[in-house]
Amino acid sequence: MTTIRRFCCNDLLRFTNVNLDHLTETRDGPTISMSPKALGTELWVTVEESRFVFEAKTIQRMELLVLSTLKWRMHPVTPISFFEHIVRRLGLKSRLHWEFLLHVLQYHGGTNFGRTSSGLFIATSYDYDAPIDEYGLVNEPKWGHLRDLHKAIKQCEPALIAVDPTVTYFGKNLEAHVYYISSSVCVAFLANYDTKSAATVTFGNSHHDLPPWSVSILPDCKTEVFNTAKVGVQSIIKTMTPTNITFDWQSYTEDPAFSSEDDSVTAEALWEQINVTRDSSDYLWYLTDVNISPNESFIKNGLSPILTANSAGHVLHVFVNGQLSGTVYGGLDNPKLTFSESVNLKVGNNKISLLSVAVGLPNVGLHFETWNVGVLGPVTLKGLNEGTRDLSWQKWSYKVGLKGESLSLHTITGSSSVEWTQGSSLAKKQPLTWYKTTFNAPSGNDPLALDMSSTRDRQLRFNLK
Repeated sequence: MTTIRRFCCNDLLRFTNVNLDHLTETRDGPTISMSPKALGTELWVTVEESRFVFEAKTIQRMELLVLSTLKWRMHPVTPISFFEHIVRRLGLKSRLHWEFLLHVLQYHGGTNFGRTSSGLFIATSYDYDAPIDEYGLVNEPKWGHLRDLHKAIKQCEPALIAVDPTVTYFGKNLEAHVYYISSSVCVAFLANYDTKSAATVTFGNSHHDLPPWSVSILPDCKTEVFNTAKVGVQSIIKTMTPTNITFDWQSYTEDPAFSSEDDSVTAEALWEQINVTRDSSDYLWYLTDVNISPNESFIKNGLSPILTANSAGHVLHVFVNGQLSGTVYGGLDNPKLTFSESVNLKVGNNKISLLSVAVGLPNVGLHFETWNVGVLGPVTLKGLNEGTRDLSWQKWSYKVGLKGESLSLHTITGSSSVEWTQGSSLAKKQPLTWYKTTFNAPSGNDPLALDMSSTRDRQLRFNLK
């Protein structure tokens, strides 16, 4: 049996425990929103312009049917779903109002895991400065200040959900939003929009001091119980305590990929990376051959040709005949990069292997879905008898991913499929090297942090994830 009751403020915090940042909610296909609404007395579902009434068990069957059969990812109900409704009810218009509302709702920034969880050049976790950090520890004074704000809003609930506000203007950048039902049920929000100057306003029979860029909450229209700019909670500085754990590392080095006659994916062109990988890996090999005549002048004078490769990003490792010739990196401001270095070529056939690496996928920006990744050219070889040879339009082979990925070296079963070295044989400063170790967690329930600051060019998997 379905029970119907009025919507209350606490309902904003009782929905699905998900990341509130809609920009990081990945979707595999079309999205449908099945959201209980806060208006009226019915629980109903909106589909385009029609309105249908369902019992709770009917909604559950419908959601399970959609998820299991069509394999869509649902767009979950979150406090963000009610932004528009709250804005209308509270009469919020300015940027100060929006900042106020956002901090009412968002306790934590969230931590997403997986290779597609963040944007370009962004680590897995984000928003370290949130009221609750990624370790579940409170971040004071933000957490205590937000807790006090929720308590104040809770006291205002009877009037907030019952009537629309009346706005009074005290002067420039000074307003009062009053929700009045009776002398015993009255709520006031006093706002100072000035970003630099404090102000004192007379409201009712009292004077109220408003710091710059702040809102005061009066649950009874008389007494201020909270002001957004007045922080009464002490800061807490968290520190990490080093442990005595030592790591016994093992390594496995894979060979660079080469082009061959058996390659299944070839083209006389340079292809965009994501269109080839279909986002199944961050790595794509661009492979081609270069034939060098024994009559080339550089064979005698020792002036090695210069290989130039232009890429849309984000990292490029260049191998010539199985040896690393160099690495170049893009950046957040400009992901594009260019490798231009002299390379050692031999008489006869030479293997050119370009390993392009995508570091995160864009999730915000103008037409970000059209942003390219990978070696798009031109790729040239300068310093030959013919001058500059353009390699861009010759035959290229493509191989998706690393050998270690195909072997699932990050899993227990996969890691046992190769021979690992350790001790004095441990690979050091070698490209295409996998490292693994095991350790016993320290005693206690405190959060742990793994310090990988001494490494570079690493993708880390912890407990096989």
